[in-house]
Amino acid sequence: MVWFWSTVAAGGVPALLSPLSSNEVTLAGELDNVNKLFNGPKILTTKQLSRLFRPIASMNTVTVQTIAMVKIEEGFGMDTIDEAVGHEDELATVLFTSFDHSAALCENHLHAMYAGANQVMVPAIDFVRGPARFWKVLSDHRIAYTFAPNFFIAAATRAINEMNDFDKKRMKLDFSELCVIMCGGEANKTATLAAAEKVLTEYGAPKCSVKASYGLSETCSAFFYNLESPTYDVKRKYVFASAGKHLPQHELRLVDESRKQRYFNNEAATSACMTPDGWFDTGDLGILDDQGNLRIVGRSKEVLIINGQNYSSFELEHAIELANISGLNKSWTASFSIWAEDANADSEDIVILFNPVNDAIEDTPELRDTVAQINEAAIRFCRKRPMMVIPLPKQKLPKSTIGKLSRAKLKKSLQAGHFDEFKLPERILCEETGLKSSELHLDIALADLNIDSLGYLRHIPDRPIYALRVRGFHKNETPFDTLDEMLETYIAGIKNHQPKGKRLEAAGEQVAFCGGIDNPADLTRIQVRAKQRNFIIDLLHFFQLLDMETALRWEEEMDDIPDEKFTAAIFARFPDGTLENLDLTVPKVETWQRINKNMQEITRTYIPTGTVSKYDIFWVPPLPQYKCTDEEWRHDWLAKWKSHVTGAKQSDVDQEDSEGMLRYHRVEGTHFTILRPENIEVFQRALNRALELRGV
Repeated sequence: MVWFWSTVAAGGVPALLSPLSSNEVTLAGELDNVNKLFNGPKILTTKQLSRLFRPIASMNTVTVQTIAMVKIEEGFGMDTIDEAVGHEDELATVLFTSFDHSAALCENHLHAMYAGANQVMVPAIDFVRGPARFWKVLSDHRIAYTFAPNFFIAAATRAINEMNDFDKKRMKLDFSELCVIMCGGEANKTATLAAAEKVLTEYGAPKCSVKASYGLSETCSAFFYNLESPTYDVKRKYVFASAGKHLPQHELRLVDESRKQRYFNNEAATSACMTPDGWFDTGDLGILDDQGNLRIVGRSKEVLIINGQNYSSFELEHAIELANISGLNKSWTASFSIWAEDANADSEDIVILFNPVNDAIEDTPELRDTVAQINEAAIRFCRKRPMMVIPLPKQKLPKSTIGKLSRAKLKKSLQAGHFDEFKLPERILCEETGLKSSELHLDIALADLNIDSLGYLRHIPDRPIYALRVRGFHKNETPFDTLDEMLETYIAGIKNHQPKGKRLEAAGEQVAFCGGIDNPADLTRIQVRAKQRNFIIDLLHFFQLLDMETALRWEEEMDDIPDEKFTAAIFARFPDGTLENLDLTVPKVETWQRINKNMQEITRTYIPTGTVSKYDIFWVPPLPQYKCTDEEWRHDWLAKWKSHVTGAKQSDVDQEDSEGMLRYHRVEGTHFTILRPENIEVFQRALNRALELRGV
């Protein structure tokens, strides 16, 4: 938002780009489209992302006279769907979708600006991780107007319905100020809207406050609203909600300069969507029911709508063929989206049909590899795994006289069951069991489920997860003064959330497993640094910005820098904004430094006492500053745990993975990287093995 208005204030024309692909081949095509479309544009981005745009050779200024903004329709390739919109456009209020979506920019943000309304902006990831928070934000901020796509409304409704009564009451929801949740971006399921309305009205919202709508980026978001949604559609038993009535007895035609004028720098696309007498053809197919309500029944243009985002079938197929998949016969690939038969589906899914080289449709490792590569290409393109990737012989993929595959006809054939015999898993299981495809119920590996990351989150139960943190990060927090204070605080917090369950052995309870990661019993031994400020360099190593060798060299090179200038000197070594993009600021790092110094001070006087009945330690070679060998670290520094484990023997210290009361487990990485993604698999195997040996 800041960048958008800064560009406007500077006299520029903002063109909002959707997130670029991480795949080099796809990225190259996207950048080429950006460069050609805007004739070498000025790019405003973060320092960290600036490297992506370096292939754009010339960065010239494009002269624009009357354009207020260029809207890049979400999900589409950048060479076909940019719109030039006049200055008089207006429209929106509380948003969490990104500005590359017309509903966020036009329906919410500009609408609120025009109306002088307050705006609450929430990062989308907050709602993705916890969909129920959507309702809390609506209530706490007395929201009157917002937009949400169908798939998210479904997720948020499901999340609150799965909460227990106590947690619902604790949210103290009040939707009495709510007027409209505009639901669009994709087909709206009547059942989804009805379930959402039940939640809304239970907490004070007026009936029909969640409204199905229909619109496009070309119309600056919605221009059809169902004022009776979802009641009207429930009564008529519509699976998908209608979009409302048109203006009674009138036709409205916008002909002034504020309308969508053209697709920017693309006369061919502009001509293709305009009728000879100047009407804009949306490409959607609709009918009016007997009450005059618009029902969208299909699309004449071949567009995929996935989780509220639009993607071109042609460009998905192009991306697949650009992947150079050896088992794929090029020019024989077709894609389209369908609603799954599952009544709980919240968005359309992708189907990809292809012809294997030499018509090799038999189930072989080579064919499975081809299917896997097609899946990967699709995920790179639209961040969603296809529901089906089906190999077909050429005779099942008829082309027209000009060599085109009819996606519409292929879609009808799929839905009629004509391709069932070619679905690999179904075909094999049908042959083995004698069942029909429709009768199969598969228990399959999670990795093979046809769901994307959003779909995966929907299957995770909303169980509470608690963590302990060091005190002092937040405003008005003071660090712990002693280890005893820290432990008492932690134990009180744990008991507050889990009043029942096992207690510590000192309280007479049995603890089945007790373990630690790569620390000696006597913490004073690791207080070896003269300058604790070098913790910052350890932090950079943890974030994998420095390897260990470079980290040690930096300590030596920066040894003479005064403490008060040390943090700024570290940041000066990252002029490209890398630290800022990791949300590391000078004040935040200095807070970490202060807390780390406090923790070091309160452990200097710590003397380990007492024993436990068992202990597992997961260790890696020592850090260089300890100036000891692997052997000394393992059999001297870490061996002192023997004095604090009841019944521990010297053989437990001498032997790796012993069966005694004290057990040592070698894992991978350094002290700072044991739990990094590249080492976590080794650690989890060691941990699971240790738990198994302890009978847990």
